[in-house]
Amino acid sequence: MARASEGDASNPEIAAASAIPADANLIVYRKYAEPTAWMPTVKIDGVKIAAVPNRHFVATKVALGAHKVALSWPLLSGQRNAEMDFTVVAEERQFFEVTGTSRVSGGGAGYLTFNMGSGIAQVKADYAEKTIQECCRLKPVKEASPK
Repeated sequence: MARASEGDASNPEIAAASAIPADANLIVYRKYAEPTAWMPTVKIDGVKIAAVPNRHFVATKVALGAHKVALSWPLLSGQRNAEMDFTVVAEERQFFEVTGTSRVSGGGAGYLTFNMGSGIAQVKADYAEKTIQECCRLKPVKEASPK
């Protein structure tokens, strides 16, 4: 019996898991970013909303106006944190992609050198929506604590 691949959007289960909630206007996805053993935490205006594994996305609704999205990697990952300012205007979704590289790039007797880098990039809606549908599953966000 043939089994639909994990990224097959024609499979109703996969399509439902890849659906972006209708009211969401901020979406952060991680198709593939190294190091794969660690999950960066996404923060919006300083509030943690979720740790994002590869092949997942988070979606939430934020108020209109200026905001900051930040990516915080665990210390042991060796990655640097990243942040970006953005503005939400009516009827417009904001998409961000998590990026990262963590590879051995050389070495010698008793040492290794690594190529490390990570970031968060704002991407166009049509590209992001297609990528999310092909690769990613929705990860629920944490509810923000009242202040």
